[in-house]
Parts: sequence; C-alpha cells; structure tokens
Amino acid sequence: MSGRRLTPLTPRAGAIFAAAAKTPTGGAKRQKLLLLLAGFADAGEESPPMRDLSKRLRMPPPAIDALLQLLERDGVVEVTWSTGPHERNRYELRLDGERRPA
Repeated sequence: MSGRRLTPLTPRAGAIFAAAAKTPTGGAKRQKLLLLLAGFADAGEESPPMRDLSKRLRMPPPAIDALLQLLERDGVVEVTWSTGPHERNRYELRLDGERRPA
C-alpha cells in the first residue's frame, strides 16, 4: 500500500448505508467492508478501487478479497470480479431483499 491518493469520492451515510447497517454479516470486518461499499454506493460509486478499500480499512488486498468472498457467499454482495490489472471489481449489494449497485 503505497502513498497513492484515495479516490476523490467520499463515502456517505445515506439510505443504502442505513440498510447495510441493519444487515447481519457474521463479523466486524465483514460489516466494516459492507458499510464502506454502501457508503460508496450512496456517494454514487459502484466500483471503488481495491486500493481504496484496502487503505480505508487498513487491510491488505488479499484480506479484502477474502472478506468479499465471504460476503458473496452469504448472499449480501454480488461481485463481478475484474479480469485485468487496470479494471475494477463491480459490486452489487443485496440488502433487505433488494439489489442495489454499490
């Protein structure tokens, strides 16, 4: 995690964040990642860069990947995994039975 700048978009606590806060995730780290994705979704960003997630949560990218896989297995997040080094994952949140782009 180098000194690269974070995405200029700031996560916000809006309606998607509120729905995510009510969603059980099975762990504090999973909850933090879900809330961060929801905050980005409320700010209009559906595919925040992995380096931003990693920096904001102070975890290495492999740990973020593992958490994303757990959230995906739990049916809370659907991930469209990137296929190249310059592409971003896309996240769709499944909260309260509704699908929302993250």
